[in-house]
Amino acid sequence: MIRFRLGMFDPVSMVKYAQTPDSILESSIHGKHALEMARSSAVLLKNEQHTLPLRKNLKKVVVLGPNADNAIAILGNYNGIPSKLSTVLDGIRQKVGAATEIIYEQAINFTNDTLLTYAEMEGKYTFNGRPGVHARYFSNTAMKGDPIFERYENTIDHFWQEGETIADGLRANDFSVHFQTDFHADHDSPLVFEVEADDGYRLIVNDDTVLNAWERNRWGAKTYTLNTKRDSVYHLELEYWQGGGKGNIRLSAGNFQRTDFKQLAEQHKDTDAFIFVGGISPQLEGEEMQVDYPGFNGGDRTSILLPTVQTALMKELQATGKPVVFVMMTGSAIAIPWEADHLPAILNAWYGGQAAGTAVADILFGDYNPSGRLPVTFYRGDEDLVAFNDYNMDNRTYRYFKGKPLYGFGYGLSYTSFKYEDVQLPKKLKKGESVQVKTRVRNVGDRDGDEVVQLYIVNSKGRDKMPLKSLKGFRRIHLKAGEAKELTFELSPKALSYVQDDGSSALLEGEVEIAIGGVQPGEQNDVKNTDLQRRTVYIN
Repeated sequence: MIRFRLGMFDPVSMVKYAQTPDSILESSIHGKHALEMARSSAVLLKNEQHTLPLRKNLKKVVVLGPNADNAIAILGNYNGIPSKLSTVLDGIRQKVGAATEIIYEQAINFTNDTLLTYAEMEGKYTFNGRPGVHARYFSNTAMKGDPIFERYENTIDHFWQEGETIADGLRANDFSVHFQTDFHADHDSPLVFEVEADDGYRLIVNDDTVLNAWERNRWGAKTYTLNTKRDSVYHLELEYWQGGGKGNIRLSAGNFQRTDFKQLAEQHKDTDAFIFVGGISPQLEGEEMQVDYPGFNGGDRTSILLPTVQTALMKELQATGKPVVFVMMTGSAIAIPWEADHLPAILNAWYGGQAAGTAVADILFGDYNPSGRLPVTFYRGDEDLVAFNDYNMDNRTYRYFKGKPLYGFGYGLSYTSFKYEDVQLPKKLKKGESVQVKTRVRNVGDRDGDEVVQLYIVNSKGRDKMPLKSLKGFRRIHLKAGEAKELTFELSPKALSYVQDDGSSALLEGEVEIAIGGVQPGEQNDVKNTDLQRRTVYIN
């Protein structure tokens, strides 16, 4: 019914919001909002020896990892398609000065150390006795009717900005292309063809469709291995369509080759810093996906651990003695025990959206003070989790977990420090009354920044079935260096209650502990740049 009310089954002409032009959707104010969301949600998990922020005049920075230049990961799931977006590699290149050398090495995939090494294919394709690829361009997305024009091209490798003119008046929106050529094999060997495109495509080999992302293309480049025979000819067809936004289509070929981690680290041991951008992406997890990699099954995760190949590479980078900054992308909690114990700096950027790369670079190089807090618990490993089909809440979430998480709910670091002063609340309270909690928060560091003030009720008396701790309020405030602000929270009778076994609510009685600070109770010793104050009120 909601979908009907939203007009999703009506003509566009009947639905006002569906007629919103791109000039409004992608206006500067919306672009600034996307950047602010990406900045404020990123969580600084670790920053030892003031590794961050990095200087913008570093001599050399090496950027690595499967998410470093991954436009799919930053958009997450169920997303729109912005015409402009920024990967982490883009953001870093735009941030540093011209004197800083930026080296990019993907190095690994998400779960393995084997990448496609490309071969030179120009001159390997012919069609109707002519070298190259025959291309027919159509003014619609379904290759219907007569083409607008035909031509021969050396290879298939195009990138079109939104709306630019391709040729003969055809603009790079709402069009399609049919490419065809013949590949002549000169020896017996497997050859891996890779297609990368936006929007949809089909690869056809000898009239057999071997890759089909015509209607759903969310997983990045896809590959097909052709076992070639010497002196054989293989007919290749690539069909492509582009709707709105920028367009690109590329057909490459080569063979897989393992990355030598030691050699890679040795090659770049003169760098000032390694920035490894990893984690996971929507290419690995999602509904009804054909994914069967270690730690994943059909779009579901079978382990919360970071894929082991990523840890293995970071170990080699760390062995050089140069600082390794780990930028992690994910839509859910990831266990990173080795990284937490050994790396000097870790930033969790989630799937940051169209401005993700700019936001990450702003934080890494000090133009934005990180202020995000974890909305979920990051456990140390799978052993901290109860069985997936166990619906009992015992030892689940920050409210009931009895162990020590790697990074807890509400956790997040800053480049400045905050102090909580003059916490006030009554010592006694009548059952059924509200209570006000007041405090003054001061930025005692030398940088402006945001603090996320969190108010908890703590089950210090071990009341049966009551959560160990419960967040009852939070507020994000901005404080200039040296500035202080006074805050007031009000706890209602409902907030001062808990749910009994039969589902009914009961008001708290006796001693009740209240904690207020920039971190949840139990983690104040892990976060050096914020404070936590505890007070007790007696309810009768």
